[in-house]
Amino acid sequence: MKFIIETNLPGFFNDIAEEIRLFYGKVLISLDDGTEIADPGEKVSVFCDIGENIVCRSSCGEYAYTENAILEDPSNEIIRKKNIRKCIKKSVFRLFKQFNASDTPWGSLTGVRPTKLYRELYTRFGEDRASMIFHTEYDVSDEKTELAKEIMKAQGPFLHKAGQHRADLYINIPFCVSKCLYCSFPSKILPIHSPALNGYLDVLLEELNECMRMVRENHVSIGAVYIGGGTPSILSEEQMTRLLSYLNESVSLNGIEFTVEAGRPDTLSYGLLKVLKNHNVSRLSINPQTMNDRTLAQMNRLHTGEDIAEAFRMCREIGFDSINMDLIAGLPGEELEDFRDSIEKVIALEPDNITVHALTLKKSAALFQSGSMCDENIIKEMTELGYEKCREAGYIPYYMYRQKYISGNLENIGYAKQDKICQYNIDMMEETTNILANGACSVSKFLYSGENRIERVFNPKDIHTYYEKIGQTILEKENRLKESLSSKA
Repeated sequence: MKFIIETNLPGFFNDIAEEIRLFYGKVLISLDDGTEIADPGEKVSVFCDIGENIVCRSSCGEYAYTENAILEDPSNEIIRKKNIRKCIKKSVFRLFKQFNASDTPWGSLTGVRPTKLYRELYTRFGEDRASMIFHTEYDVSDEKTELAKEIMKAQGPFLHKAGQHRADLYINIPFCVSKCLYCSFPSKILPIHSPALNGYLDVLLEELNECMRMVRENHVSIGAVYIGGGTPSILSEEQMTRLLSYLNESVSLNGIEFTVEAGRPDTLSYGLLKVLKNHNVSRLSINPQTMNDRTLAQMNRLHTGEDIAEAFRMCREIGFDSINMDLIAGLPGEELEDFRDSIEKVIALEPDNITVHALTLKKSAALFQSGSMCDENIIKEMTELGYEKCREAGYIPYYMYRQKYISGNLENIGYAKQDKICQYNIDMMEETTNILANGACSVSKFLYSGENRIERVFNPKDIHTYYEKIGQTILEKENRLKESLSSKA
């Protein structure tokens, strides 16, 4: 199926397309720009009249829907665009809801952070009205509204730590030993402990050195450190020691949450884990995705479920008392009982955090090209089972995010034992603090509190481009940091 969008506001094309994809998934959607196209598909018309109020008229075939909204502050361009976007999305969503019965538990919301929106409404209007707005303005289900509220309350004690002169430090190691079929991340495939990683570390440490200079000169305190990827544990003991020694010399790590993703058991050794422990790493993430050996092999994961369990036990033996484990609901070929087996085996290991992802396939993932997908109703049952099992085992949901192309219009949820909530995950997902990101394919975030906006600085995805533009990237981050700190709430 294909759609062509006719609108007097082409700048909102992506917002209209996102609403259509809630009902039809990965369909081809184009903008009617006057060019004649053979077989353009079903026409969707979206026209807005904007005066003191907004009137948005949407139609498709014999169906039509008109949405009216107040323009809260016409002189504020950010608020103006936000009001128009919300009106357009509601109009298109309710248009398609008239004739398409797809399950849309998050209503017209397509953004990554529904909890952030709920918190903003809660702060302005209180709990009852925030929940009512979720229902009546965004068409969110009762179940998802309660989930957003539950997570918001779990995050409460951790949000006071955020502030303009506080930042989290992110370090990216964009290398893996093999490419998982569901992965869309532009990681480079290298053998474990490859000497080629030394050149990357040279540039990364140059960037980190400049980053820490910015931190000192602008009197910024580091609240959490996170090394992700890719697969950071692809580094050798010597390479990891080099990176962690620099961090220990440059950052006051006493009492700071310091996470390293050690996601692949085929990259872990006792010696490497000791290096992490001896350099103040306080939290690990070991990510099986599934405990099913058949699925692991099909997804190009070079290990077994028992390898994961052995790696987890080794981490505990060394003394790590904060460990996350990830699972994916909806991997091809898996049924509900396969996911039940995985979640029960993971819970039996008693990790401190469990993250349940609903399968998301982007165009660059091999599985996207193959078209191999699990039934969305089964994926929904899997995520519901994940919630049930985690809650029964004493875990609470503490952060959540959604993604483009996520299966079944669902979400990814992080669960934690009450005293093991991850500060960095909350900071990152709720956008409550600056993120100083280092390494290829990483993204820094800068909060402009006085203007209620966020600016991002993207490090190049390509490794060699990252090397070539490191000076330019550092300068851009420094300018953004200074602007952010001078933006008064």
